[in-house]
Amino acid sequence: MPLPNFQTLMRPTLELHADGQDQARAALRDALAARFELTEEERAEMLPSGNQRRFDNRLAWTVAHLDQALLLSRPRRGVTRITERGLQVLRDHPTRLDMAVLEAFPEYRRFRGNEGKSPGSGDRDIWS
Repeated sequence: MPLPNFQTLMRPTLELHADGQDQARAALRDALAARFELTEEERAEMLPSGNQRRFDNRLAWTVAHLDQALLLSRPRRGVTRITERGLQVLRDHPTRLDMAVLEAFPEYRRFRGNEGKSPGSGDRDIWS
């Protein structure tokens, strides 16, 4: 299976937080790799820079976007926790969560530089 892109990781990442407990980055990474049945080779694949594993980078972007939309909080370094908003988004979007959904939140639009634009009004980035 090819590595999932960071948007594909969004809903599963939130689902892993649904119990309301703090989640360590390493545990999230392992749980998501198992969910997507990634091989050791896929998990070890490096970015072209050689500075970070590609899967780790995608998970970091996933968490950053969920945090900016206030769906996750970061109570301490390397640890995330779901927010009430995150729980509501899980209920409202039972199959997929992506940047288009996050654009509904003004904090996220501000993060993306789309403040003042209505959701879905701008060009969408398609990141691998």
